[in-house]
Amino acid sequence: MKNGLLTMVFLGSTALSSQVALANHMGSGAYYSWGHINDNDYWAGNYIFSIYYEVAAIRGPVSGIVDVGNSCDIRQQLLMGRLNNNNIAGGSRKAARYTADPKSAMFVWDVVRGVCDILETPDGAYYGYFDDNNNLYYYSADKQDVYQYPAYSQSPILLDTPSGVKENIRVNSNGYIAMDDVDHNVYYYTPYSTAPNYIDGLDHITAINNQNVILGAAADGCYIYDIDNAQLTKIEGCPEQGTIKSLSNNGLVAYYNNTYNIPPTVYRIATGETFLINDLLGSSGIPYFSVSSINSSANVLGRIGSIDRVQQLYLPPFPLKEFIIDNSSKDFQTSSRWTTVMNEKGYVVVPLSDSQWQTDVAKSDYYGQNYVKVPSSDDAHKASWSATVEVDGYYDVDVRYPYGVDNNTEASYHFNSPVHNEKIVVNQQLQSGQWVSIGDYYLTKGMHVIIDLSNNGNGETVADAVRIKLRE
Repeated sequence: MKNGLLTMVFLGSTALSSQVALANHMGSGAYYSWGHINDNDYWAGNYIFSIYYEVAAIRGPVSGIVDVGNSCDIRQQLLMGRLNNNNIAGGSRKAARYTADPKSAMFVWDVVRGVCDILETPDGAYYGYFDDNNNLYYYSADKQDVYQYPAYSQSPILLDTPSGVKENIRVNSNGYIAMDDVDHNVYYYTPYSTAPNYIDGLDHITAINNQNVILGAAADGCYIYDIDNAQLTKIEGCPEQGTIKSLSNNGLVAYYNNTYNIPPTVYRIATGETFLINDLLGSSGIPYFSVSSINSSANVLGRIGSIDRVQQLYLPPFPLKEFIIDNSSKDFQTSSRWTTVMNEKGYVVVPLSDSQWQTDVAKSDYYGQNYVKVPSSDDAHKASWSATVEVDGYYDVDVRYPYGVDNNTEASYHFNSPVHNEKIVVNQQLQSGQWVSIGDYYLTKGMHVIIDLSNNGNGETVADAVRIKLRE
């Protein structure tokens, strides 16, 4: 530490191999007990010198340990809470060293300022959870009351919560508070509300993220609850008994079972995919990676054997569920003489001569920067849009074109795939400037599809955009 400020070394933009640990060990000769990593790749936790004596610590990317105890009175046991994305952490300390006494006060460790503040609390304190607006939440030593310290305030506010012992409290940066109690009730508060909203089907919570998604559990397994859509979803393969879970702000769930009878796993909420962490690390021959936290960059804080580390994972990219192909896209092409042939990808349009389609902007309500047009005649001109499906399911297929009184009233679209060959006639003088359905089709992963438009009919045939969208 220099002049009261921390000297931190940040990672560059070079991608790391999934085999390389970002850092090892929270403390030399110590046993790492708990931790949380934020979206800046700073992490906070505790390491233990005896059964009761814990020291809180914060680390930054590729930096050394910063013992919070050095600034917060190392003679008292410190228990770290969560670290927010402003690199501020809250925690609690015990009344005396080597005891299991209730916590007597809160500490606040500000990495940027390099200082630690002690907040004397009226009813003791237990843990501490900062949101990204720097509001601090904690519960009293007897777990009967929940308090909020508004940012930069020295006066705690008692929150109006249902009676009963509070086992967990979690907050996000949108002002939502989620908690559970000794009677296995789970509920949350919306911003500026004092009325609890109960969630049926959950016994306790683990986390709430900034997408207003709660991670929790019941007797039969792990669940996520989407507050905005009031939807409860079970995470298949994640048992409740002995499972340690973490949730990132962009919807990654990391979990492992402390009896080691299931591999440590990452579950991606958006797609429902699961990834085994040991497979991602290429390390199936080593002890399981024990997970305590995951952030939005898929950096996982945990332990391999007795080695504490942050490990960067490389998840496969999100599969696309919607394709919008405009006439400016590389997946759009035109030709004046053409044929359609079948290859290993399905039906493919093969141009036989140069295109006579013209780029134009005179018509209204077109998609993107422009559109192309050609006079309707004898089916000698063709436009085509193509895509390769990445997820099995039913897809709605829509076309879009600008308005024109001289548009083709019998525009001929064809939908082609390895199992489809459908012709759809569309009056391009109607429903301009909006998505017009040309059907729904069941498509499978890897299937190449093509929508082509020929210029037989009357008036000007207009080619603008196509949308292929998974129905959910």
